Amino acid sequence: MFSWFFSIFRKKSAKDRKFVRVSPDAMNPILVDIIGGNVYDTVNAKDISLGGVSVTLFNEYKVWKMNKYVDISIKLPGEKSFALKGQVRNKSPQNRDRSFTIGILFLGIDEEARIKLRRYINSRADYSQLSADDSQNNIPVKEILSRTKN
Repeated sequence: MFSWFFSIFRKKSAKDRKFVRVSPDAMNPILVDIIGGNVYDTVNAKDISLGGVSVTLFNEYKVWKMNKYVDISIKLPGEKSFALKGQVRNKSPQNRDRSFTIGILFLGIDEEARIKLRRYINSRADYSQLSADDSQNNIPVKEILSRTKN
């Protein structure tokens, strides 16, 4: 009866995600510049996919509202940075140390940025259970999982 209510608070599993998500190597972080209104912050990405990026912030909790549009610049290891538009789609409650995590959905990603991201994700993802075609094309997670169930 209340399953829809509890689903709001449930963390998404890999099956629920549209794209494969990877975490950067601690020795080679992904730098993310976020500009939202009058607030500018540079942080390391927590994880990234072709659909978006997750970052942990330590200031201006009230500024980063759900559905807020932001300008971001992403610097992948060994690559030049590229700019994107994004939208805040997830926001965690603030922790005791005042940190919180936001998930930013990429909007209108151009082909050059998509190629850089795909190359990076393919280098970091564990594709041991996927076919060669899936890992080369970064097929959405739901499609991959439906293929592997048979």
